[in-house]
Amino acid sequence: MNYTPEEIRKMTFAEFHACLRGFVKANSSAPESVSDADFTRDLADAFRRGER
Repeated sequence: MNYTPEEIRKMTFAEFHACLRGFVKANSSAPESVSDADFTRDLADAFRRGER
């Protein structure tokens, strides 16, 4: 599914996490190479730092 920038801005962290994790798993040659816990931690850290 494609989201507009406005739709993404309105997402909760949990919604964005699920969307992004699904994208990573679908487009990775080794989707299980990063654990869900590591992925969640890294994404949360990036959000706190305000990275885009």
